[in-house]
Amino acid sequence: MLVALLSLTLAGPAEIDPLAPARQGMAQCYTPNKAARTCRALATYEFHADGTITNYAEVLLNPVPLIVMRAEAPVYIKDGAECGVASDDDIQEFLLDGAPVPPALRQQLRDAIMAERAEHVPEGEYCTVYKPNGDGTLTGVVTIDGQPYPEGEDTVLWVNPAEGWKVAP
Repeated sequence: MLVALLSLTLAGPAEIDPLAPARQGMAQCYTPNKAARTCRALATYEFHADGTITNYAEVLLNPVPLIVMRAEAPVYIKDGAECGVASDDDIQEFLLDGAPVPPALRQQLRDAIMAERAEHVPEGEYCTVYKPNGDGTLTGVVTIDGQPYPEGEDTVLWVNPAEGWKVAP
């Protein structure tokens, strides 16, 4: 992992692979609580033989009762950033205290997420550059269509999912 972080720091933008730790089986923990091994969101990646990349994300929507959204989306690397386009089709399922929600609640949650996105989240190409903070964490700096999107910034920590990291408040 240290080698991957050093390569992020030393390489030029065209050479950076922001997902190098994911290629080694690591996951991105957003807003990490190291003591509790919890994340506000947890992202893993699948690298396909044809060069495409799939991002799998679990996102905390509500702490009590615990509601987690699972999403799946294609991403790609562009100029040293992880990029993709958010879509309502990315939403795969919702979990309520670890179990899939009933269909009626699923539709309500989906409608709420789509309304929130439409009102508060710009459409376009999202790109994230991961900048080291000096303490083992990174700051995910987000742009949308090349314009800064500070609301999207978050602290990110590469974690080993086998060590029990989970999405929780």
